[in-house]
Amino acid sequence: MKTKSMMERPMLGQFLDVLISSDRIVIYDGEDDKSPELYRGFAACIDYDEDNIDKSRRIAKTGLGTDIFRKDRGSSHVYRTRRQDKEEIPVESISDFKFSDLEEIVYTRIFLEVAG
Repeated sequence: MKTKSMMERPMLGQFLDVLISSDRIVIYDGEDDKSPELYRGFAACIDYDEDNIDKSRRIAKTGLGTDIFRKDRGSSHVYRTRRQDKEEIPVESISDFKFSDLEEIVYTRIFLEVAG
């Protein structure tokens, strides 16, 4: 549901207060995917990176996003979990893999309004 005025849109801090601490979030400094990322991680950990994020900014929109990776086993047969160690799979190539070979990370994407 779209709001009628900017004053009805929640501030980032209000939205973060209702998230579950284990929710993965991405906060963008703008209203589209091309905007720079301010934060990527768990909702509970945002307080450690709080200096870069103004929680009084209003939210333009939110939605879900996913990253899909190929699972990679190390020599100890433990899956690596660091995002930068994984090969991201383009959507058009997803059918080339077995479902059991892929890992998906779901994020709540938060786009902040641009002051203007």
